[in-house]
Amino acid sequence: MSGRLNRAHALLVLLFSVPALGPMLRPGYWWGAHDARHSVYFLFEFDRAVHDGVLWPRWAPDFAFGYGYPFFNIYGPLSSFVGEAFHLLGFSFVDAVKLVFGLSVLASGLAMYAFIGHTIHSRAGVVAGVAYVYLPYHLADIYVRAALAESVALAWLPLALWGFWAVSTRPSPGRVAATALAYAGLMLSHNGLTVQATAISGSSSLLCWAGRAQMRPHGASACAPSRRGGALRPARWRWGSP
Repeated sequence: MSGRLNRAHALLVLLFSVPALGPMLRPGYWWGAHDARHSVYFLFEFDRAVHDGVLWPRWAPDFAFGYGYPFFNIYGPLSSFVGEAFHLLGFSFVDAVKLVFGLSVLASGLAMYAFIGHTIHSRAGVVAGVAYVYLPYHLADIYVRAALAESVALAWLPLALWGFWAVSTRPSPGRVAATALAYAGLMLSHNGLTVQATAISGSSSLLCWAGRAQMRPHGASACAPSRRGGALRPARWRWGSP
């Protein structure tokens, strides 16, 4: 049974997500994190290309000892586009990176809330959204690894999974288009996470389609959402004739 999203519950997810932003609200930056310097330097290189008139940068001019390198051909550029927008609004490179990190945290909580809130129940979505924000890996991605691109991708991941689930259960042109947009956002954010998400969502979608084609449901539809289970659960099946 699908739930309905609730604006108050969405605001509650945002409220509970604010403490995760605590270190970002302090002056300075967590320079000791693994890719902290890289995240700022990548944005600096992206900004150089934009000011040279390249609206979709591919070349980092100062990489490889000043010879340049086609870095943004292999590195998801979406986080850099968002960071560049903040920088063009007047924020420093460091503050722009911190704003992208902060936005990714809030967006990831809301995205997971929307996914689970729609497929199960709005209250379950609140729990899932807040839990997703405070996953140890999620926080480590920001404050230990400073992995800006992956942090942005984690905001798109629930939307892409939601899209695959929606298309698998009740396909329509609108759902296919929305899923394509969410998947594009994931692809433009982080290549590695996109590969993993594709394997998970693709295999689950194939199971749903195969189940509808080869099995006969008894009392539920394939991949039906459950209030007491996960967002996707196997239906009760009967093989052959009753």
